[in-house]
Amino acid sequence: QAAASYFPVVYKTDLLKTIFEVAGVIWAIMAAAAILAAIFLYAVTKRELRDARHLRDNIWQSNKVASPAVYGIIKTKIVIPDWVSEQDLPYILAHEQVHIRRRDNLWRVVAVITACVHWFNPLSWIFLKWFFTDMELACDSKALQKLGADNAKAYASALLACTAGKS
Repeated sequence: QAAASYFPVVYKTDLLKTIFEVAGVIWAIMAAAAILAAIFLYAVTKRELRDARHLRDNIWQSNKVASPAVYGIIKTKIVIPDWVSEQDLPYILAHEQVHIRRRDNLWRVVAVITACVHWFNPLSWIFLKWFFTDMELACDSKALQKLGADNAKAYASALLACTAGKS
């Protein structure tokens, strides 16, 4: 009921028009800043991984990553920490390959951009965190399905080894 007409929008008072214009500018600045921050973090991460050592195929090893991850959307790389044991490697790779097959990095980009556009809504950030958690759980489920129930204990042990030290 703030507008006298909605097509085109004509506000009843100049104060309301000013408030909505200022709010729109603030929203655009913050959304752009959040997206630029995400791009900056991506660029810094990409630069840090330049000295990663190639193991085979799309698998790289680096001492600058804390846990295994998939990097890239089109030309994906699996980057694993240099401390990962040889016995844990098949389980970690099974998990990361599920991420690649499901195109999770593309969905991550879409989710982060969506949260950046809706930066003012605290629920969007909570949903983003839950989305990432659900993505990991879905990958675990799919990887365990592929590996079989016999390997569930070794798979869980490998994942726990990768999360040691994280809170």
